[in-house]
Amino acid sequence: MKEHPIIMTAESVRGILAGRKTQTRRVIKLPRGEQWALRTSNFDHGEPIVFGDGDGVESDICRQVLRCPYGYPGDRIWVKESWRPWGWRDDEFWLEYNGGDKIIQPALEDPRLDEDKFQDWASKHSFRASQECVDAGCEMDAEGCYVWPDDGVSPVKWRTPLFMPRWASRITLEITDIRTERLQDISLEDCQREGILLKGDSHHDGSAMRDAYRKLWDSINARRGFGWDKNPFVWVIEFKLIEKGVQ
Repeated sequence: MKEHPIIMTAESVRGILAGRKTQTRRVIKLPRGEQWALRTSNFDHGEPIVFGDGDGVESDICRQVLRCPYGYPGDRIWVKESWRPWGWRDDEFWLEYNGGDKIIQPALEDPRLDEDKFQDWASKHSFRASQECVDAGCEMDAEGCYVWPDDGVSPVKWRTPLFMPRWASRITLEITDIRTERLQDISLEDCQREGILLKGDSHHDGSAMRDAYRKLWDSINARRGFGWDKNPFVWVIEFKLIEKGVQ
C-alpha cells in the first residue's frame, strides 16, 4: 500500500465529509497535437495504461505508457486543501480549513510530524498571520489574542493547499476503483458520485446534472487548457473515506 497526495477544493471536501462525493476525475496529460486512443489497461494489477495513435498506427513515437500518479486500488490518497491559521499562542497552533472545522495542532509524538520542523513551520505562519491581523487594524485583548473585526471574519488569508504538509491533512481516502475514460462520457450516476447536489427534483434531470458538473469542471480546469469542450482523457478515481481529522 502506498500513499499519494491529492488537492481538493473546499466544495469537494465538504462533499466528501457529507458522504456524497466518492469519486474524482483528474486530467491525463498527453502530448498535444496527436489524436490519442486507449489501447490497454489493467488497474487491478497496478499495470500502466497504454495510449496509441487515434488512427490505429502503432509506433514508438505515437505511444504513451502511463501509470496513474494517484495510485491504484488499495492505495491511499491524503487530501490537501486550503487552510489558514486560526489561533496561535506559545506552543499551540490551530488551523481552520476552508471546507469547515477547526482543529488544534496534532500531538508532537505523531510519527508523521518532525517537532523541530513543525515549530519552524508554526513560527513562520504565526508571524505572517499576526502581521495580517495588524495590517487589518485588529487589536489584542487582555490575554494577548487578536480580536477579529466586528463582522467576526478573520483577516488572515487562506493558504494554498499546494504546500500543505502531510501531518496537517485531516482526510485520508482509500482508492476502491480506477479507470480511464473521456470526460464527457460521465454518467448521471457518476455526476452524483462526484458530489453534484441540485435542489428539488433537478437531481433526476440528467441534463441538469451534467451541466452542473460541466460548470464545476470548467471552474477548475478551463484556465489550464482542459475545459469540458476539450473532452480530455481522465483518470476516474473512486474512493472511500477512512480517516477524518488529524490524529
